[in-house]
Amino acid sequence: MKRTLFALALSFVSLTAFGSEVLRSDRHLVKIDAQPAGNSRTFDFAIYDADSRQVIGRLSAMTRGDGSGQNQTFANGRDFKVVVESHGESYLVHFTATENGELVDSMRGGFTTAPKSKPAPVTTLRAGRDVQEPAVLQRVEAVYTDAARAVGAVGTVIVAVTIDRSGFVREATVVKPMGNGLDEAALDAVKQWRFATSTKDRVPVEVTHEISIDFKP
Repeated sequence: MKRTLFALALSFVSLTAFGSEVLRSDRHLVKIDAQPAGNSRTFDFAIYDADSRQVIGRLSAMTRGDGSGQNQTFANGRDFKVVVESHGESYLVHFTATENGELVDSMRGGFTTAPKSKPAPVTTLRAGRDVQEPAVLQRVEAVYTDAARAVGAVGTVIVAVTIDRSGFVREATVVKPMGNGLDEAALDAVKQWRFATSTKDRVPVEVTHEISIDFKP
């Protein structure tokens, strides 16, 4: 899985260089272009097949203010649907693909439309003590892999995350691994979590935090 994602990342460097955001899975890659205009935003989605790296579908969605928008299309034998939720300068995208009524892929990711060339200075604090602990608003369960099931792996993967001031996971790193694909499964899940904004002295702050993901057959 790591090798597949690395190859995809190399192939699409030119896409992200022009301000596009990308969701990736073993089945699909979704390139997102957000175009803010006043109180409205238009989101253009290009859906790629992960194996052939060919475009297999396109669709757009629009949001107004801190609202949501959605759209769907049928292509390559599958129904593709996107739901976009705007939250200030950030937005959350949920992508699903179904085939013959069965879910075959689902991805979720948070991004921002704030200018990347001149980012505002951000001080990252560790949660605890005088910094409010980040409360989980949306949790995605990690997948117990076939490799782990084959050996009956039981244990905990600990992931260190950086949570931005909008409650999205900006970075995630495994600090206590288990192997058998469970480290990647934990990362994939945690990156889709959504948190309440942490505060210090009632001011929103970016925080680091450790999350324990338990695995058992």
